[in-house]
Amino acid sequence: MQEISDVTVPVALARTGHPFLRHQIAPDDVRRAWLLGDAVVLDGVRGRPGEAPEGSVYTCLGPAGQLEPLMAHVVGVGDQPARVRVEVPARVPGAWHLTDPHQWHWMTTTTPVAGRETHPVERLDAAADGAAVDALLDVANADSFARPGAPGIALWLGVRRAGRLLATGALQRMHDGTLQLRGIAVHPDARGAGLGTALSAALTNHALRDGTGLASLGVYSDNATAVRLYERLGYRVVTTFSSGAVAP
Repeated sequence: MQEISDVTVPVALARTGHPFLRHQIAPDDVRRAWLLGDAVVLDGVRGRPGEAPEGSVYTCLGPAGQLEPLMAHVVGVGDQPARVRVEVPARVPGAWHLTDPHQWHWMTTTTPVAGRETHPVERLDAAADGAAVDALLDVANADSFARPGAPGIALWLGVRRAGRLLATGALQRMHDGTLQLRGIAVHPDARGAGLGTALSAALTNHALRDGTGLASLGVYSDNATAVRLYERLGYRVVTTFSSGAVAP
């Protein structure tokens, strides 16, 4: 019978090889890890980009048959987390009641996009264009974690018409050098014209060229339009999470 063990992040990575752990979790951000077979629970100090919650952020990865008993163990020995993200189809423990539950996909690609940059996409200046980017995000993607001046953002791209910024998006550099698409927004007045496709294609190609050959993104699983767009650009779902803040 397999036993639950406390392990370091390098040991967890070596034992599980989970791609989300390898590309998305900075070892220095993890305080403690528990392992059961191919399942791992990480007690981290950072969750969503730019967020520094008061309390632990648990990332729970692996097959449900191992992950669910592992999480039950952690409920008894770990701190009550501030936020959790649990790989589906494992169920979030009842002790971690989520106040704002949602599901999202983590998607990746290693293939450059050809023939999709049908609108001129330009690199933005985070200082000079920051106010315009913020204004567009407020209208089209108010919950975006990425904002001008946020730590880790490598660049902003945008699409203008008649001098007006109608689409924007960013790349965030992860701890392993890969780049992740963030803060994608298209003004409601300009949707349906292909601006989001052109922008996402340009961001993807920048990420593959300027990073380490892998581009990634997160998208809510119920946003079928966005999921189909990213699939057309070559992205594939690697894993799906249930996430949210935990009730005190």
